[in-house]
Amino acid sequence: MRALTVTSAIAIVAILPHTAIAEDADSHATKLWQAQVQNQPIRAAASVQDEFRTDQITMSLEFSSVHQTFDGLITTLRRRKTDIIREAEGAGMRVAEATITAMELRQRRSDSDDFGYFGDVTVLLTVTGFADPLDVAARLKMLPARSVGDLRYSLSKPALAQAETALRNKVLAKIQREASSEAELRNTELGDMLRFEFETHVNRRSPKAVNVVVISGRGLAVFKPHRKQ
Repeated sequence: MRALTVTSAIAIVAILPHTAIAEDADSHATKLWQAQVQNQPIRAAASVQDEFRTDQITMSLEFSSVHQTFDGLITTLRRRKTDIIREAEGAGMRVAEATITAMELRQRRSDSDDFGYFGDVTVLLTVTGFADPLDVAARLKMLPARSVGDLRYSLSKPALAQAETALRNKVLAKIQREASSEAELRNTELGDMLRFEFETHVNRRSPKAVNVVVISGRGLAVFKPHRKQ
């Protein structure tokens, strides 16, 4: 019995050093892995969506003219287009664009057998700063136009820039919150932002109103981790 007891004790003493070495190796590997994870850049992405009321209206204006000569007809039609822009600006509107989208020019014979030329032109007029097309029509009542129609709503460049800035700030705030949570899990602090990418997309018209657009924004950021002191 004594020999058996001594043998068991020797066996136990022989195993203990190997167990301690294995535990030290596991602890070192764990610390090495944690250090590698803590040094890796922190990436976070977020997206938001919001509605914005349009501030720009585009409408089609049709007008026509008759002249005895072709050159005179062209001059008259060009003057009509200039009058439209001048009338709109004189009514306090900011004209963003005035583009001819359709034009029909033809020679005609009058009842008195005198030759002449007839012109029919459609101009797309875009004005900013208005949300109600009736307000625009009321201010353009003196225009030399035969009809007004084809309403379209959109955001002007300044309004679109403001919308993109608002979405960018919201996306960046969400990204920073998510990145801070990731840094906390790594037992680190959020450092400098190394890269930030952002894009917007006008999705569709809002079902609430025809003069409201839905814009989404998506961003991706990469941060440098900072070890806690």
